[in-house]
Amino acid sequence: MDLQLCGGDIPLFVSGRQGKGRSAALAFDLAPHWIGPMVDWGSERRHVDLEADFIEVGDMYYRFVSRLLKMMTTNSEGINKRSERL
Repeated sequence: MDLQLCGGDIPLFVSGRQGKGRSAALAFDLAPHWIGPMVDWGSERRHVDLEADFIEVGDMYYRFVSRLLKMMTTNSEGINKRSERL
Protein backbone atom coordinates (compact mmCIF):
# COMPACT_ATOMS: atom_id res chain seq x y z
CA MET A 1 0.00 0.00 0.00
CA ASP A 2 1.39 3.39 -0.94
CA LEU A 3 0.23 6.91 -0.27
CA GLN A 4 0.75 9.57 -2.95
CA LEU A 5 2.07 12.76 -1.36
CA CYS A 6 4.00 15.64 -2.94
CA GLY A 7 4.60 13.63 -6.13
CA GLY A 8 6.28 10.66 -4.41
CA ASP A 9 5.15 7.31 -3.05
CA ILE A 10 5.19 6.86 0.72
CA PRO A 11 4.70 3.32 2.06
CA LEU A 12 1.82 2.87 4.51
CA PHE A 13 3.42 -0.22 6.05
CA VAL A 14 7.05 -1.36 6.31
CA SER A 15 8.64 -4.19 8.27
CA GLY A 16 12.13 -5.51 8.76
CA ARG A 17 14.42 -7.83 10.70
CA GLN A 18 17.80 -7.29 12.27
CA GLY A 19 19.39 -10.30 13.93
CA LYS A 20 16.68 -11.81 16.14
CA GLY A 21 14.69 -8.58 16.30
CA ARG A 22 11.74 -7.40 14.24
CA SER A 23 10.22 -4.03 13.63
CA ALA A 24 7.17 -2.70 11.86
CA ALA A 25 5.91 0.80 11.20
CA LEU A 26 2.46 1.93 10.11
CA ALA A 27 1.78 5.35 8.63
CA PHE A 28 -1.74 5.21 10.08
CA ASP A 29 -3.45 4.49 13.37
CA LEU A 30 -5.19 1.11 13.78
CA ALA A 31 -8.04 2.60 15.83
CA PRO A 32 -11.35 2.67 13.91
CA HIS A 33 -11.99 6.36 14.61
CA TRP A 34 -8.65 7.33 12.98
CA ILE A 35 -8.28 4.90 10.09
CA GLY A 36 -11.60 5.70 8.46
CA PRO A 37 -13.01 3.38 5.78
CA MET A 38 -10.06 0.94 5.88
CA VAL A 39 -11.59 -0.53 9.04
CA ASP A 40 -14.41 -1.83 6.81
CA TRP A 41 -12.00 -3.63 4.43
CA GLY A 42 -13.51 -6.98 3.47
CA SER A 43 -16.85 -8.42 2.46
CA GLU A 44 -17.81 -9.81 5.89
CA ARG A 45 -17.95 -8.28 9.39
CA ARG A 46 -15.99 -9.46 12.45
CA HIS A 47 -17.19 -8.77 15.99
CA VAL A 48 -14.21 -8.07 18.27
CA ASP A 49 -14.74 -8.06 22.04
CA LEU A 50 -12.69 -5.56 24.03
CA GLU A 51 -12.36 -5.26 27.80
CA ALA A 52 -15.38 -3.01 28.30
CA ASP A 53 -16.85 -2.77 24.80
CA PHE A 54 -16.68 -4.23 21.29
CA ILE A 55 -16.07 -3.11 17.72
CA GLU A 56 -17.07 -4.49 14.34
CA VAL A 57 -14.52 -4.46 11.54
CA GLY A 58 -14.17 -5.88 8.05
CA ASP A 59 -12.80 -9.42 7.85
CA MET A 60 -9.75 -8.41 5.76
CA TYR A 61 -8.87 -5.61 8.21
CA TYR A 62 -9.18 -8.10 11.09
CA ARG A 63 -6.94 -10.53 9.20
CA PHE A 64 -4.31 -7.82 8.52
CA VAL A 65 -4.15 -6.69 12.16
CA SER A 66 -4.14 -10.29 13.48
CA ARG A 67 -1.29 -11.29 11.18
CA LEU A 68 0.67 -8.15 12.02
CA LEU A 69 0.38 -8.87 15.75
CA LYS A 70 1.29 -12.52 15.23
CA MET A 71 4.32 -11.57 13.13
CA MET A 72 5.54 -9.15 15.80
CA THR A 73 5.02 -11.57 18.71
CA THR A 74 6.43 -14.78 17.19
CA ASN A 75 10.14 -15.48 17.46
CA SER A 76 12.37 -16.80 14.67
CA GLU A 77 11.65 -20.42 15.70
CA GLY A 78 7.92 -19.86 15.17
CA ILE A 79 7.07 -19.81 18.89
CA ASN A 80 4.51 -17.23 19.96
CA LYS A 81 5.99 -15.05 22.71
CA ARG A 82 2.55 -14.07 23.99
CA SER A 83 0.71 -16.30 26.40
CA GLU A 84 -2.72 -15.54 24.93
CA ARG A 85 -3.99 -16.61 21.53
CA LEU A 86 -4.36 -13.91 18.85
